[in-house]
Amino acid sequence: MKFSTLRELWCSTTNVNTVLVYVINMSFFYLNIKARIRRFKPVVANIKTTRLTYRLKISTWESLLCSTSSHERNIHAFLVSQLSDSKQSGTFINIGAHIGKYPILLEGYFDKVVAIEPTPETFSRLKENIALNGISNKVVLLQVACSDRVGFGKFLTRSNESENKLLYPENLSESCDPTVVVAVEKLDNLLDVNDVETARLLVIDAEGEELRVLRGARKLLRKNILIVIEILNDTSLNLIIDFLAEFDYQPATIDKNYYLFKK
Repeated sequence: MKFSTLRELWCSTTNVNTVLVYVINMSFFYLNIKARIRRFKPVVANIKTTRLTYRLKISTWESLLCSTSSHERNIHAFLVSQLSDSKQSGTFINIGAHIGKYPILLEGYFDKVVAIEPTPETFSRLKENIALNGISNKVVLLQVACSDRVGFGKFLTRSNESENKLLYPENLSESCDPTVVVAVEKLDNLLDVNDVETARLLVIDAEGEELRVLRGARKLLRKNILIVIEILNDTSLNLIIDFLAEFDYQPATIDKNYYLFKK
């Protein structure tokens, strides 16, 4: 997520707390303006959503921006609304966990979290953020790409990490961008029996590869779980709706590009 002007960031935030967090952390940015900014001294920020205030330790510049966007807050608030009436239990599975915002913010609703992120550099920051928030004993971290096949594959690593994805023969033309070789596995093979039996929530952000991820999770889909997926276009949406209908899941829109599937 990038902002070209201060005004764009201001317009993307909707409450005073968020703006104050931004202003405070801008000082770190300008103190290090001569260097390439990748990390700064961790701070603890109060991020207020429409439903609650949570505390999130920020260890990277991009984690501040991700945690303060109105879009991310809307998704987080919706997930909390779905989980708030239930006691802490079960397993949360996050595919494309990025730097850990959903595992960190939602871990209190689950006994266990499985966070999956294939990109080495991003996985390193995910691991750091999980430790920074003191939940390493609860979150299982897996550095692997989920798909409907098993082996190794090229993974796109663009400067905009939200566009990173696994390459297949039909999209190898994109391979002029930097790539890394990553392990590829079906989600069903990554989860133990207890994970499948206790799964309550599956969140997928796979940059257009969501259907392949789902095809590798047939055992999991037979359970009655909440599924939240970022879907970028109508073609993918229709294919995913048809596929999940085989398992009796029905779709509902949460926010732009985000959909809930439930039985």
